[in-house]
Amino acid sequence: MFEYASVTVMLQDNGKLEVCKIETDKKAQAAICQSYAQAYSMMLEGTEYIAFDGNYSLGADETLCIHDFALEEMIRDAVETPAGINSFVPNETNKDKIKAIFVGEICDGKMVIAFQKFKKEQYISVKGINLFFDKETFVQEKRFGISISDEIDCIYEDGKLLFKSFFMAKQIFSLMEYYREATHGEVERFTQMKELAMDNAGIFIGQADSRVRKKIASIMDSKVLEKYSARDIQRIGRQTGINVVIRDKKIVIPTDKKQMKIILGFLDEEVYKGYFSNATYITNSKRSVS
Repeated sequence: MFEYASVTVMLQDNGKLEVCKIETDKKAQAAICQSYAQAYSMMLEGTEYIAFDGNYSLGADETLCIHDFALEEMIRDAVETPAGINSFVPNETNKDKIKAIFVGEICDGKMVIAFQKFKKEQYISVKGINLFFDKETFVQEKRFGISISDEIDCIYEDGKLLFKSFFMAKQIFSLMEYYREATHGEVERFTQMKELAMDNAGIFIGQADSRVRKKIASIMDSKVLEKYSARDIQRIGRQTGINVVIRDKKIVIPTDKKQMKIILGFLDEEVYKGYFSNATYITNSKRSVS
């Protein structure tokens, strides 16, 4: 599988998706495709597909599945006609915009694509001194580079999106429309979380419309509030242009509905900073929050 597939990157800049091909030599391409094929087999071998509703604890032999997943047309085109897409040429504007790396092919008339979420630590920094071992000597290298791991985070297969971790999958694709809404009981439990401070839980519950309930369910299931301290979240928010207020080591959820949705959107990773304007936007609507 993926024997002759192209290696492709998804770039995201100012909320806009771009797909480009990574030009490699045959040896590198073969190694990457073989790694993806092995990861694909390990992820799906002997597994049972479980319909995704955001409220399922997976067993080792189970994989979450979104049926009738709406795949971006440009990703589909990149697999069907890779010669028709541009090559990735890193520059000051795009070199830090890699969102994911994927390989794909048409197998027996069905499209199969394996995606890997690209993390910041996979960039080989040109800062500092990078040493590579070559012929008994460490040699300094200053060129831009990336590292590709031997894991994949989700698979598109014949109209289905398959994944083990919702937290990783949603960093590649927007899954909000497929996500469940938090129940009234879950909304109440959210207001009582020890990591959050609310001046009026009743007002918050009254403002929890369908979209807010989906965000609450997503935030609770991702456990982002347990994984990161209030100070860490505040620091990350500052980098993104979001003012996260802390009181008694807790994140303050504003009473104002607009500001409340901004904080929830940030916690659910739905905001980004414009590269040129330096303004902060909500991903789906692209409305400035400043």
